[in-house]
Amino acid sequence: MKDKALYIIQTIERLAKTSKGGKRAHTKGFNYSGEVKLNVEGLKLFGQYHKAHVRLSDALTNKNHITKLVPLKGMAIRFEGSNPIDLVLVTFPYFPWTKADSIYKLAQYSNAIHDADNVGVKLNLFRYLMKIEGFHKDLKKFIFNQPILPTFKQKAYYNLHYFKTIDNQFIRFRTTLKDETIILQAEIHQQPHPISELPNDYQLIDIGTIQLKEATKENIEVFDLYQTGSNLTPLADDEIIQLRSEMYTISHQRRIAEGIDYDNVIPLDKLD
Repeated sequence: MKDKALYIIQTIERLAKTSKGGKRAHTKGFNYSGEVKLNVEGLKLFGQYHKAHVRLSDALTNKNHITKLVPLKGMAIRFEGSNPIDLVLVTFPYFPWTKADSIYKLAQYSNAIHDADNVGVKLNLFRYLMKIEGFHKDLKKFIFNQPILPTFKQKAYYNLHYFKTIDNQFIRFRTTLKDETIILQAEIHQQPHPISELPNDYQLIDIGTIQLKEATKENIEVFDLYQTGSNLTPLADDEIIQLRSEMYTISHQRRIAEGIDYDNVIPLDKLD
């Protein structure tokens, strides 16, 4: 898995022009401290937490862009305490591929398309790329679920991966940023689905809020996808969370080697 993750990171660096010292995706971000208030259901899932660090980000791989022109956003939350919990969410409700090999193949085809001189060869390679896990069959779903408004507020964020609870239920989280309050919700599933699907057989419940307090500088270098507290466990057969975890680690190592470039600060009253 590490070799695949390294190849993918190298491909991102080569083709997407990453910023020095920045994360390899969601490079441009804005950080805030927050006050956590969990209800009874939230306490069952997380335990007791009072403070959080929140990073809102654009999905692009470099910092040289206007954030108000980027509709795909991310939200990373660390519930702070002796046993912290990290959630990483994005404004897209599913992930088209479920296998680490598929993402590796995407990187291979992307490199080959970039290197090919002949237009016909490029188009043929692109045709094969689009067939990975039948992506070409779900283009309508992919297009219709794209976020449109380039704002952080008034839109849903999804964590994509399923977690198993101590009660043998399966949970996915989603959030919504309304004004300066993050609404925390959980989807309760009786069984996990592939993250490439959009199931509707779940119960959606409110589990609490995070009240954003003030803008801060970035002080968390890696949000750990396996840092899930005492009551939640990532699924052992989720290859994408395994791959993402390795990619986050490699991204962190490489940005440390380049020198840390802390993110910009946007005051709460300027955040859209």
